[in-house]
Amino acid sequence: MGGPGVDPHWNGTAAEAYKWGAQQAARALVDIANGGGIDYPVVWMDIEIPGIGPATDNGWNTVYTTPCSGKVKQQHILASIDRADFNGFYDYVLAHSKYRPGVYSAVVVWNSVFGSNSASPGSPGYIPNTDEWTYEPETTNYKGNFPTGFCLKSGACAQFFGGVTRSSSHALMWQWSGGGGQTNGIGGFNGDLDQIDGARHP
Repeated sequence: MGGPGVDPHWNGTAAEAYKWGAQQAARALVDIANGGGIDYPVVWMDIEIPGIGPATDNGWNTVYTTPCSGKVKQQHILASIDRADFNGFYDYVLAHSKYRPGVYSAVVVWNSVFGSNSASPGSPGYIPNTDEWTYEPETTNYKGNFPTGFCLKSGACAQFFGGVTRSSSHALMWQWSGGGGQTNGIGGFNGDLDQIDGARHP
């Protein structure tokens, strides 16, 4: 998902950021309707800081001259503007589909976008009633360190964000090995292995 800083119509307002989030949701729903292969009841917003160009933070903390220019126009975006983008996507999915909106991210990324107090009531990043899919912590040892529930055999447990804990009914999924992070040696997309709590399946 793109942050407000890659909105081609960026003007610094929450209203525009909300509209941008809704436009992205509308596109996602069109893609799903045209054979996107979604067989899960949650449409995930992917909020990450990839560190690759042209927009190394996907426009969550930085405004770019154009979405693909890689040229910085402004170095800071208010967390409230980022939240308006999130809200636009969230509200559009609820209003225009049978799906529930959820978010894929991690504590370190979430806090960098919404602030270190993102798990506090009233903060822009506080989302205790939103379905979540996290990817921290992760392990390269997928054979000897597989999880039981939301904790690895080694004892490290899934870290959710924005006020959701692993005991919450909104803690749905955990990418515990592979994906775009630590390589685990499995072929394909770095052996993306995920844990889903079936008891919390929406």
